[in-house]
Amino acid sequence: MKKIFFAVLAIGIGIVTIYFIGNSNLLANILNKNERFVISAQSNTDEIVIDRVVMDKPGFIVIREVINDRPGQITEISDFLESGVSTNVTISLRSAQEVEAIDISGGFPVLKNLVAIVYTDDGDKGFNPLTDSVAYYKGDVLARYVNTGEIASESTVVPNTKANSEDPIAAEIIYTDEGFSPNTVEIKKGDTVAFINESSGLMWVASNVHPAHTILPTFDQFGTSAFGERYTYTFQQSGEWEYHDHVNASKIGLIIVR
Repeated sequence: MKKIFFAVLAIGIGIVTIYFIGNSNLLANILNKNERFVISAQSNTDEIVIDRVVMDKPGFIVIREVINDRPGQITEISDFLESGVSTNVTISLRSAQEVEAIDISGGFPVLKNLVAIVYTDDGDKGFNPLTDSVAYYKGDVLARYVNTGEIASESTVVPNTKANSEDPIAAEIIYTDEGFSPNTVEIKKGDTVAFINESSGLMWVASNVHPAHTILPTFDQFGTSAFGERYTYTFQQSGEWEYHDHVNASKIGLIIVR
């Protein structure tokens, strides 16, 4: 009887082990928040390696620039990842990325980092920042700095999310079918400008040059506003910043920051 008991016990343990190994989603539920998305510190590299990521739903890992703690442009995207646990996910960069840079045009110090962010796919298995959504776990965004491996806050990686949304508005610019009005606005450094859509279409405010938005990469709506909606941006760097509607690039404007 003892032999039969231990044989049955061994078979039971084997079945449970196989089940756990084969069901990565179940393993994913065991991992705590800090273990769900792990990146070892990396810098000045031509590829990024994600040690481990837990995907509750299929999706992607997106590499985004963060400039002075504000979301910049998306630079790279991983291959499509199924739900469950993935390890050693490699994302190649088109060019080696420096962690820090200096804007020599005005001596304005620019700190540029790369952040890896988990996105959930909308079902088409192709990445689209307008339809795919940033992944959260227990209220926290799944994002980490590449150069340190530390957790990144929502306001630094999710566009149009501010820790303090009560900034006073220094100027309002109305967007209609004719374009931006006033077309040119002069403000002080640190002022916030509101762009309000009163056109018959969508509005996507972004700095020049179209379509890459590189002259001031954080000045980018990273999405569209419908009629009556607004986009706000706080200008922290002096200069003359030309911008346009990404949906209709013939509509342009200029913000002069003293």
